[in-house]
Amino acid sequence: MKTVCLSVKEHKGKSRLFAGFSYDKILISIVKGIPGARWSMSNKMWHFDLNRQVVNLLREQLVGKATVDLSLLRKQWAEKKQKKDENRLTIKAKEPNLPSLLSSLTFVYR
Repeated sequence: MKTVCLSVKEHKGKSRLFAGFSYDKILISIVKGIPGARWSMSNKMWHFDLNRQVVNLLREQLVGKATVDLSLLRKQWAEKKQKKDENRLTIKAKEPNLPSLLSSLTFVYR
């Protein structure tokens, strides 16, 4: 059975969902039927809007015709989530702690 590997790549400045697989007329006809399917000449792969509905639709349409490999997509998603969480922690660390800032200031009354 053929394998379709899903991944995220930048394409023309946007994150896109890519489906990589070896040439197969049946798989191509199924993939072309997914709304928003586009062929990338530079990447030599089919690509779509990046959303869960497209992933689910591909999985449904390819049952019995190909195995959908989500391992790279899951890895990329976990890395993106981790980076987002790290950025959120960095922002929080940079925010001044107002109570400790106020307690360290000396006020002079005139």
